[in-house]
Amino acid sequence: MNGNWVHISKSAQQLKTRPGTIIEAIRTGKINLVGNYRNRKGYQSLYVNHHEVTALLGNAPPPAQSIEVFSKSVGMNQPSKMRRLIRNGFQQATLLKNPRTKADQFSLTVQDISKFHAEFQTSRTIALHYDRSWQSVCAELKSKKVRPFSPDGADYGNIYLRSDVTSALS
Repeated sequence: MNGNWVHISKSAQQLKTRPGTIIEAIRTGKINLVGNYRNRKGYQSLYVNHHEVTALLGNAPPPAQSIEVFSKSVGMNQPSKMRRLIRNGFQQATLLKNPRTKADQFSLTVQDISKFHAEFQTSRTIALHYDRSWQSVCAELKSKKVRPFSPDGADYGNIYLRSDVTSALS
């Protein structure tokens, strides 16, 4: 079998959906390219054209970034700290249905991300903004007594109020 043909379970896994979703699409005639691998019997023998399945069920990412993906993109390697920031009301997030898993989950939309960047900076975003290493900007912030954001005593990691950083480094 060529690369477009995969077992139902593998196609489902790649699309982060259930095999039953693909089977139902086959039963209702929405998926037509179905193969029967002759050296196997029953469910093990059913292969689908993954391109057709992808076209039908989609492989589009969610309309926003997950908390984990966004956290790591700004240098917060512990997404639990971003979740804490959201849970404690310091950062907005939007409850969306993940189109792949159909589960409701908090994600960061473009508006949520803009609000974050307007209010906060992390070691990574500060370093990128000032074209310096994160170590040197953190050392300078520390020497100027700029402390990480923690109004309620919780640990949010190396996240700073943008206004504090601008005052200290400009």
